[in-house]
Amino acid sequence: MNIHLISLFHSQDAKKYGVDKILTPFIEDVKILENSGMKVSFADQPIYGTIAQVTGDNLGLNSVLGYVESFSANHYCRMCLIDKASAQTAFSESDPRVMLQTRSTNEEHFSHLVENPREKSCFGIKRNSVLNSLSYFKVSDNFVFDIMHDILEGVGQYEIKLLFEYLKQNFISFENILQRVYAFNYGFMDKKNRPTGVNIFSTGNGIGLNASQTLCLIQNLPLIFGDIVPEGDRHWHLLLLLLHIVNIVFSPCITEGMTVFLKHLIEEHHRLFTVLYPQNNLIPKHHFMIHYPECMCQIGPLVHVWSMRYEAKQIL
Repeated sequence: MNIHLISLFHSQDAKKYGVDKILTPFIEDVKILENSGMKVSFADQPIYGTIAQVTGDNLGLNSVLGYVESFSANHYCRMCLIDKASAQTAFSESDPRVMLQTRSTNEEHFSHLVENPREKSCFGIKRNSVLNSLSYFKVSDNFVFDIMHDILEGVGQYEIKLLFEYLKQNFISFENILQRVYAFNYGFMDKKNRPTGVNIFSTGNGIGLNASQTLCLIQNLPLIFGDIVPEGDRHWHLLLLLLHIVNIVFSPCITEGMTVFLKHLIEEHHRLFTVLYPQNNLIPKHHFMIHYPECMCQIGPLVHVWSMRYEAKQIL
């Protein structure tokens, strides 16, 4: 069973009573399902089950799994123990600085927090989540990343914004950039997702688009601006690398070979980004991407656990 808890952790009850207190009744029901099972009409024996994965956005997942809820923290990643300074130069799980979280390391960190109650967190762990009281699920076994927020509302918009600034400085005016974006024929399938209200001068890393508009724009950028960028341009190559990554990550069906290829694509992409934009930091969502290949090996295509459909039907 998968559970999606994105709306719960933005609710007033979660802020008032705490995440674990709200989850406890649900966890008790899951324990019954684990230990006693559930009788059903189509089987002679009880059906047993437990939680497979917890899905949600980054803040929701960090909240329910017991990790720090600030992505400016020194250790912000749910999957590994890397610090934010090292994350700027570690582009693959093969890097020795990327030490993955495990059940044993989590237990060590929980024990450290108990022995040192004045410390608010230990390697990104804030508390021992009530989910760890289950028999067959531990928070270190959760491999979900939300590609909607990570790429479409994070890395994608950040890099489109930087690309537009580069195009404006070297090839085309900002007015002509917008004219091309708005006048392009996106076709019948994408006409509802065509980008509107693009703002490269907005504060932060975004350009004012929603997730569907960002995906539509990324996929069509080579057709919109390909005629003005000279062959061999490295900024353009960075965009193409991102597009290759998007095509694999958002695919509903993958192979093991595709995950290996994805690992090298992400490493090359991040390395080139640091060369082209030395004055700009990689954001935490860049770091999350290096864990995608292994997570896809563990639970399959990440497009099946993203937040897009949940947020579209969210009940508050």
